[in-house]
Amino acid sequence: DHDGIDHWKLDAFTEEDSKSGPFLEESSFATLFPQYREKYIREAWPIVKAKLEGVHVAGELNLIEGSITVRTTRKTFDPYVIFKAKDVIKLLARGVPVQQAVKVLKDEVFCDIIKIGGMVRNKERFVKRRNRLIGPNGSTLKAIELLCDCYVLVQGNTVSAMGNHKNLKQVRRIVEDCMNNVHPIYNIKALMIKRELAKDETLSKENWDRFLPKFKKKNAPKKKAPTIKKKEYTPFPPLPPMSKKDKAIESGEYFLSDRERKLKTRDERAVAAAAQKALRTADRAKAYAPPPESDPAAAPKTRTTAASEDSAADLAGRVAKKARESARARERGEGAGKGVEAFLAGSGAGSARKRKERGEEAGGEEKKARKEARKKEKGEKGEKGEKKAAKMEKKEAKKEKKEQKEQKIQELAMAPPKKKDDDIKTHMANERTFFKWLFYGFHIGAIGTFILTFFGEKTPLRIPMVMLIWFIAFFYIYYGLFRYFSRRRALREGLSDPREWDDPHAPLLMAGGLFFIIGGIVLYAVISHEIPNKKHGIPTASPY
Repeated sequence: DHDGIDHWKLDAFTEEDSKSGPFLEESSFATLFPQYREKYIREAWPIVKAKLEGVHVAGELNLIEGSITVRTTRKTFDPYVIFKAKDVIKLLARGVPVQQAVKVLKDEVFCDIIKIGGMVRNKERFVKRRNRLIGPNGSTLKAIELLCDCYVLVQGNTVSAMGNHKNLKQVRRIVEDCMNNVHPIYNIKALMIKRELAKDETLSKENWDRFLPKFKKKNAPKKKAPTIKKKEYTPFPPLPPMSKKDKAIESGEYFLSDRERKLKTRDERAVAAAAQKALRTADRAKAYAPPPESDPAAAPKTRTTAASEDSAADLAGRVAKKARESARARERGEGAGKGVEAFLAGSGAGSARKRKERGEEAGGEEKKARKEARKKEKGEKGEKGEKKAAKMEKKEAKKEKKEQKEQKIQELAMAPPKKKDDDIKTHMANERTFFKWLFYGFHIGAIGTFILTFFGEKTPLRIPMVMLIWFIAFFYIYYGLFRYFSRRRALREGLSDPREWDDPHAPLLMAGGLFFIIGGIVLYAVISHEIPNKKHGIPTASPY
């Protein structure tokens, strides 16, 4: 034993290796094939039969039953070749081409038929995942074949694969993961990384888990099924729903007259509108509410007030001390000219001197600057006051407009509602009026066509008269269309102005136009001394 020996090499099984002689019993396998494969198998059967005879296996094709049978013969020496022949006919039945199927007869090639039909219950989901395994234009299937070094065919509810045992195991794992909703691209990516790592001799004996991608499943949280409470069993059926009539009888509205019912609905609307108005006024009043006043006693003392209070307390203590000293001096008869007033004057002068020493002049400049700032603030406040007054006026004007608008809306809401049937009838009447105008215009045009037909070609001013009559006809049609749209607008906007509805000029226009056209034709015939002939349309001289 040495390193040059390949322990995994499969040696070919020859006839010399079979020392037991021919088989005592005949072994056979049969399989059915679908009808659509019959033509292909019949054409490829000579090739299959020749390959089977090469390994001393007999084959039989039965087109009546649609089956293929393989069996051993007296010359068969390999006991496992019958299983290889069984795989060949199975692959042929599953749609594998004959050039690929006969490769299974080799010792190093095996096959695996994976049944995927029962892995997914939903048919649409099954078709979707099967197409995912194939990929666009077969790209995913081709990638699996290149990485696993196998032949793979997806047909119906099965996946046929051919290759060695290790690669067939990888193909089966990819197919099962795909049917379990794991995309093949994840396994393909892992195989590509493994192939690159295998090329590196330093990493060939290490664990590759740290290089492989780890995909986490992200499942959406499932919705909890709503708990349905069981109803208590009662032998009595549920009450039927109340009709509108029953509800009206129960509330008492059924016994009211039409006028009382309208008044009741109007009062309800008025109450609801008043409540809404009160809420809106309360909301608007919030903006003008004054802020809460602060307590001056609770306000914190500033530095100036605290300093003034301290200085006043010191001055009071010094005055009391000086008063006691002056009283003692009077008793002794000394310092009678000095009193508290003199002390106060002296203290005032002393304090003035001290203030000067501390920088009274700087304090005066600061006071002046403060006075100027206050004047500027007063001027700005005056401008701001004017701006505020203008804003308040604008707000009041807007408020009045809004109230007027609300009043109009309330009046419209208080008005008795129109019946839908009346509105529909009015619209239909408006359309009928427009059609009457349309027909009238065409009738006037027919009179013009009458002149064109029955007066002769030599009649002067025949064509201008026809054009004039048709112009009048189109004017009537346009006038009817204009009145139709104006009344339609009035109907939609609910206008009650009589000028939008009444049309006092229409009868005059219709009658005047008709009299003008007929009178003009008669006058033209009398003046021109031509009367149209009914039979031939040839103008004849007038008897007058």
